[in-house]
Amino acid sequence: MRKILLSLLLASLIFTCGFTKDLESKAINANKKLILNPYDGYSIELPKDAKASVNENYYKTNIDYGNTNIKIYMQDISKKLSYQEYRNYSLLGIKNNQNDHKITGEQAIKVNGKEGYKISYERRKLSKIENDKNYYQAIFLKVSDSNCLSFIVKSSEPIKDQEILNIVKTYKPIKKKTQAINKVENFNIYENESLVSKRDISDESKKVYVDTFLTEGTKWGVFVNSFWNNVYEQNFSNHIGYNFKYMILYHDFNQPNYNISMALDYCKNRNKYLELTFQTNMKDGKNETYDLLDGKYEDIIRDMAKKVAEKKHTTIFRIANEMNGDWCAYSCYNTGLDADIYLAMYDYIYNIFEEEGANKYILYVFNPNGRNFPNFKYNDESVYRPDSQRYDLLGLTLYNTGNYYEGEKWESFEELYDDLYKRSLDNYDKPFMITEFACSTIGGDKTSWVKDMFEKMPKYPRIKLAIWFSGVDLDKDNNPARTYKIDDPKEILDIFKLYLQGK
Repeated sequence: MRKILLSLLLASLIFTCGFTKDLESKAINANKKLILNPYDGYSIELPKDAKASVNENYYKTNIDYGNTNIKIYMQDISKKLSYQEYRNYSLLGIKNNQNDHKITGEQAIKVNGKEGYKISYERRKLSKIENDKNYYQAIFLKVSDSNCLSFIVKSSEPIKDQEILNIVKTYKPIKKKTQAINKVENFNIYENESLVSKRDISDESKKVYVDTFLTEGTKWGVFVNSFWNNVYEQNFSNHIGYNFKYMILYHDFNQPNYNISMALDYCKNRNKYLELTFQTNMKDGKNETYDLLDGKYEDIIRDMAKKVAEKKHTTIFRIANEMNGDWCAYSCYNTGLDADIYLAMYDYIYNIFEEEGANKYILYVFNPNGRNFPNFKYNDESVYRPDSQRYDLLGLTLYNTGNYYEGEKWESFEELYDDLYKRSLDNYDKPFMITEFACSTIGGDKTSWVKDMFEKMPKYPRIKLAIWFSGVDLDKDNNPARTYKIDDPKEILDIFKLYLQGK
């Protein structure tokens, strides 16, 4: 079996690009056509040269014509969410960052008697995005008591208000079609030839991929802050009698790049591998993601890539994880409701690593949060998916955060991962890994939780690697809010020993 898998790896690590489906259209006259969207239940009139499609879960309607792109989302507002709450929350990211976003107009509108709201805004052009569309308009239209139709418009030229309003005015409800989500069918990671990469990766990376992700059982890693500078990980690993072969380094522009070299050296010398996580942040009231895509940090990114290429040691690379969380600078919540900014960022970094020869030693993991925050369609993890040829693994992330903060609750491993795992099976033809997770000490019995986690893990055979986050989240007053450490309480180490020793 192993020889077969290795030979498959010589051909390709990844499957096909994301699914899209063109929408039915009918000519109206020489200048216009009617687009029918039976999945969301509406029709709309567009310029005759417009192209319209829906994505794999039928959440996003994408329209392109000329220099303009329109994304349309039908948001359910019937469940504990009012039209005003949906609209106002959606605009907070733009309004809270007017250093990067210039609001040029905002007003309540009426469209065919329906309540609506329009906001126009812009940002500077970004030099690393070809034909950057930096002029925006968002229109929220309450089409019924239970639905809001959202139009997110962008263009490389100032937007003509009347032109967009004329399109919005043509909205008409039609009979909705019940549509099963496009699913990955009959996928077996041990047999499917589509698991191999067309990328030229090193022999070591092929072997790591096979040994970790194409064999049965779950392997384990651990996060320890600055692990190369202390003996904490070595001490608890010795107690457990298990080599945690995967370590995490969180990296951003506030950290020196030599940390990458030190982490890789540590891993290389101890038969371990690094999960390198790169993130941009909000800094001084501005979004570093925009600066990145304007070329400000290119030398730093190239230096990161060179360090990986120089070490020639297999690395899992996580570019800007949890992008569907509004706490991330690269979430569309913070980039003008434009998820394409994340995709541009991902491709920009990927291309630099390719140019510097680093991709030979990298396995890429795409890692949204297991839940969308906010849980709106324009922020669904599916709108952030990179080209399937550019990532090898799907990352899963959910924590049992405990109940220190209002609104959070104690959740079992099954409660966290059952639904996420099933959805991921339906939508991804990749091996899975839990890129980071843990259980807090506050709100329940952490020791029992960990034991139950090990008992339930075999229910999820596609999860090939799980990385425990051994750290502490502090509240605003620097008090422990979520204590995730692997040795707190000490009895947890004995549970890890019981289930991992000898593996």
